[in-house]
Amino acid sequence: MTLTTKTTVAGLAVALAAAFVLGGRQGSGALAGFLAGAFTAGLALVVQRRLARTRPELLAASVLAGFLLKACAMLATTLAVRFVPVLADAFDAVAFLFGFAGAALLVLGPATLETLRGLGPRAKPGVTEPNPS
Repeated sequence: MTLTTKTTVAGLAVALAAAFVLGGRQGSGALAGFLAGAFTAGLALVVQRRLARTRPELLAASVLAGFLLKACAMLATTLAVRFVPVLADAFDAVAFLFGFAGAALLVLGPATLETLRGLGPRAKPGVTEPNPS
């Protein structure tokens, strides 16, 4: 089990506990926000790791694209929770927003460390190793 998975499962346990303590719309909003945020962060992570393996020169662009994906998803889902009547009756928008942001930030650290570890030391393109003789 990777560090990202362990951190996400621990975050889910905390979100479940918070949902139980808050109860009602706020509790369900916090839990739904965490699940949506973890899914979005995981999706961004899959794309980031694939690009890190195949095109490492695009790693910085993939990190920025992941951030934009999470920001847009957070905005769209929070607005949906706020303005779609069925969702507004079931979930509190502010709790949803905090749950989403918490999940996205929780996954960010371990995922970035694991991605950088996966790259390992690589020679720059076009640079050859000096001949030891």
